[in-house]
Amino acid sequence: MAHVDIPPNDAASVSFPIIPLELGLFPIRVYAYSTWGNDAVEKILYVEGEGLEKIHTVSVMLDPSGKRLVRDKVNNVTFDLLNEVDEAGHKQKVHLDLDLPQNVVPETEKCTVSAIGVDTLLKLPTGCGEQNLIHLAPNVYVMRYLKATGRLMPEVEKKARVFMRQGMLRQLTFRKEDGSFATWPHADSSTWLTAFALKVMTESKTFIAVDNNVTCKALTWLLNRHKTDGSFMEDSWVMHKEMLGGTTGETTLAAFVLIAILESDCKPEGEYDVDESRLRTISYLESKLEELDRPLAVAMTTYALALAYSPSRHRANEILRNIAERTPEGFIHWGAGDVENFKIDLKPHWFNKEPNALAVEATAYALLAQLEMGEIQYSNQIVGWLLQQRESHGSFVSTQDTVIGLQALSEYSVRTYSAILDMTCHITSEADQNFQRLISLRHEDALVLKSVPQVPTGGKLMFEAAGTGVGMMQVEVRFNVPQEGDACKFDVSVVSRRLSHMVYQFFSHNSRSDCEPCAESCDDAEEEEDEEDYETFTFPSIIPRIQRIDLDKDEGNVGSRIGRPFSRIGRPLSRFRRSVSARNLCVEVCVRYQGERETGMSVLDVGLFTGYQPIDADLDAMKAKGKIQHYEKSQRSLILYIEEISNKKTECYKFRAKQKHIVENIQPAKVQVFDYYNPTERCTYFYKPDNVSGHLTNFCDDKKSICQCLEGRCSRCEDDWYGKKWQEIIKYACQNTTYVLQIKILDMQVESTGFQRVLAVVQKVIYSDGMLKLQQKDKLILLKRSSCMCPYFTVGKIYTLMARDPKRFRDNDGNLVHAFLMDKMAVVTQIYKSRQKNLSGMQKQMARQFRRFQKRLLRKGCRNHRKKGRILHSFPGK
Repeated sequence: MAHVDIPPNDAASVSFPIIPLELGLFPIRVYAYSTWGNDAVEKILYVEGEGLEKIHTVSVMLDPSGKRLVRDKVNNVTFDLLNEVDEAGHKQKVHLDLDLPQNVVPETEKCTVSAIGVDTLLKLPTGCGEQNLIHLAPNVYVMRYLKATGRLMPEVEKKARVFMRQGMLRQLTFRKEDGSFATWPHADSSTWLTAFALKVMTESKTFIAVDNNVTCKALTWLLNRHKTDGSFMEDSWVMHKEMLGGTTGETTLAAFVLIAILESDCKPEGEYDVDESRLRTISYLESKLEELDRPLAVAMTTYALALAYSPSRHRANEILRNIAERTPEGFIHWGAGDVENFKIDLKPHWFNKEPNALAVEATAYALLAQLEMGEIQYSNQIVGWLLQQRESHGSFVSTQDTVIGLQALSEYSVRTYSAILDMTCHITSEADQNFQRLISLRHEDALVLKSVPQVPTGGKLMFEAAGTGVGMMQVEVRFNVPQEGDACKFDVSVVSRRLSHMVYQFFSHNSRSDCEPCAESCDDAEEEEDEEDYETFTFPSIIPRIQRIDLDKDEGNVGSRIGRPFSRIGRPLSRFRRSVSARNLCVEVCVRYQGERETGMSVLDVGLFTGYQPIDADLDAMKAKGKIQHYEKSQRSLILYIEEISNKKTECYKFRAKQKHIVENIQPAKVQVFDYYNPTERCTYFYKPDNVSGHLTNFCDDKKSICQCLEGRCSRCEDDWYGKKWQEIIKYACQNTTYVLQIKILDMQVESTGFQRVLAVVQKVIYSDGMLKLQQKDKLILLKRSSCMCPYFTVGKIYTLMARDPKRFRDNDGNLVHAFLMDKMAVVTQIYKSRQKNLSGMQKQMARQFRRFQKRLLRKGCRNHRKKGRILHSFPGK
């Protein structure tokens, strides 16, 4: 609490240092009290973990009756997945291995299990001409599925119709006068996007009013692009490069347009004969059938010919099936053509699963083709693979694959719908014996999303389902890893520099209208005058109008509780220094693609330092010059849409960011760049203010309370045990830890992402009450926060370790490793020999008590010392 005396007609500011110790969302409330009244304000602080976030999703199909799952044998064991089905008893057991990679940043892992509800697929369409359509289409497919199965509830129907109407109105903003559509209002018309718009708008007619003039004029424009050989012209830049890629690009585009024409109910007036155009395109596709060299081209052509009921559809389907791939589970899918979709090794399958967006799109078209030809049994095996690729919100990897994937799955669900669904699923975890959850799936609430948060990782997750029907569980795992070591397909560099002080502008003779972003002569120039910056253009007073109350004033240096001239977190206790950044920054991001050809439309996601916002004038200038197609802003980042990224020359994007509020110790921000249609090819780069070191740092001021707050996250130092009796030690160990080990330090790694990794070997198991059965010579990883001084390790020394259950990970070779976190409950003390020289009296006393403690624990264990319910006991002497 701070007490401030403020004279009349004046103001003052008070600073409270806030040091986040945990990840997540935290409300920060500030209260002000005075004799005339009170006030309060609340802001949400979002704390992110160090490193780069990884998100992995795996789907688990629950089918206790075994009607839809395909299995080659009773016990289907593939990679890390054990799947057993008792068809007679209508029971199913699934074991999913959730071991994380060894380089995970501790305490960043989060796992959620959910039963998918269709309501999560309903979205308000936004974005460019194509993004708007991919958000509009799921609303159509969800409505069609629910209506066909008689499960369309009034509230869901109302929500979907509102989204569809708004999406349709927004789509018209990308429409040209000739009826065609473009990615952005200022871009050229696109044959591919116009066909896509025609397809989605035609499908929407069932549920909302769509002007026939809009769809028919789009069809007329497409027919005008028809060539005599049956293919279609595409003169504009195409975002979806695969449409024109390889030797079958024109065939793929022709199949895509034909599908839209076949689904359209328009009959344009005038010189165009729709039937003749259809036959010409069908003939063109039939002539190219044997030349197709990519799975997506084969799948799209097969679906188009099946939709047209062409005599060649059977031959096309034969070619399609010949290039299909099978997974060990028996599922069927199609690859991207030249990309290996699965890296099969000893690592968990779900961790390595990296489906290509083109593979998902090709498989979805193949499923539509099978359904159109009545091959339901064969389709079951395709659906199993597609369901495994879905993300937690029901989408897939990118955009086109999401649209076609949802269309295929909804069509499959309509044709195979069963009203019988009565299933219960018990969820347990090998990593936590106390974790038990139950999810019920029934017909009446099948549309409701059911979610189980805070699922343990580092072991097997077990599902036991019983009942009838088919359900789908999705497991989403999030964790952070260090930036280094990631393969990167882009060459990225970021430079940020401070711009000169505001005073410079008052004496600048340059016109603002002539300024280039970040030009030396235009520092701090903005399009609009800002009252808070200039206060009616008067020169700022030499004496600040607002006084700042420094809570650290007159405070002397305070040592740590153990008498050292530094705190427990291992940093000197110096005065708290403000590291206030410049009011304006210039950020320049340069990027080049390192592949064999340029990318399609790409996204440059530029993270912003906390407290900064980009200046719109600079972004509008880049857009006007054609450097970017579009931009979107949020509180945390700036997203730039780029037409393509060259593989031959480096392109740079420069803008200014203005400071909105002061933040101490600004941490690095990240820049991500990826291909819009192949987001698995991405690169992440962290940059810092003024290009200083990017290590995330903590700080500690002179106030003892802040140091103690940080110390609460660290392990106790050895001298905290001086003077303690063996009875106190054994009581603490039995009530707060599950392992007491004698270990030897083998090696220590350099600090990375806030933690130091220490390799140790078990010399003796003194006590073990956890799930992990440790033995002599087992190797362990000890994770120590870089900001913590204790525990102190020396390679070759022997220590007593008391800790709670470790986390389980897998190293680069797929071997299991276990890591103990050196948190506030962990205890590490060096084992001294009885006749060792140069020991203080307190060290000798501690060594004797720990020897007695170990002997007693080995002989009698924790009898008479463990409290019921394993209530954590306070530190001895507290």
